[in-house]
Amino acid sequence: MKYLIISMIFIAFMISCTTEIPQLKFSDTKEVLWDGCYSRDFFKPLVGHTLDVEIIGESNSRYFIKGILDVNNDGNDDLFVTEYGKEKGLHFFLLSNGDGTFYEPENFIEGDNTRIHIRNISIGDFNNDKKLDIFGFTSGRTDAENRRGERGGEENILFLSRGNKFVAKAPPNIKIKEYGHGGDSADIDQDGDIDVYVPQENREDKNYFLINDGNGNFKLD
Repeated sequence: MKYLIISMIFIAFMISCTTEIPQLKFSDTKEVLWDGCYSRDFFKPLVGHTLDVEIIGESNSRYFIKGILDVNNDGNDDLFVTEYGKEKGLHFFLLSNGDGTFYEPENFIEGDNTRIHIRNISIGDFNNDKKLDIFGFTSGRTDAENRRGERGGEENILFLSRGNKFVAKAPPNIKIKEYGHGGDSADIDQDGDIDVYVPQENREDKNYFLINDGNGNFKLD
């Protein structure tokens, strides 16, 4: 009976969470409010969560929350947010204040972090510093190209933790205009670090692996 009651409470909690979309509101300082049903207070993930929640910002700008992860090791869930549809959309982190509000830190990303569309991400410690990093799989199609039915494409992107900031860089690729829409990461060669699998959309484009040297440097395989 005890287990039945616990199960019913859990199901009721899940229903209450899944029937609500996280309520996110941008201010001038990019503070947002976060629905606790999706926070680590309940799920307590050991690694980050990936998701795809759209936010409409000022001037109809489109943003997507792509990841939930603790980027500064303070025990609070932070957000990775991408901008969609522009030639040079910016992507950024929102750090948690621990009270349901978030802020965008200054000079937190070093390097070129602009991409048209980061379609999906993979979260993991790619450089073995015990902090989570992000590999972004791009599709690179602008709103204008989408309306014309044209295929886009751009380089994938890697965000590596470096203490109190992230370094953005392009990983090796078979061609500049990637259009794979996604991928995954795992220790493919069983050497103790996380490698990346990059699929391609078209039959003529080869899928490939990116083999990690343990410090977040990849080579094509």
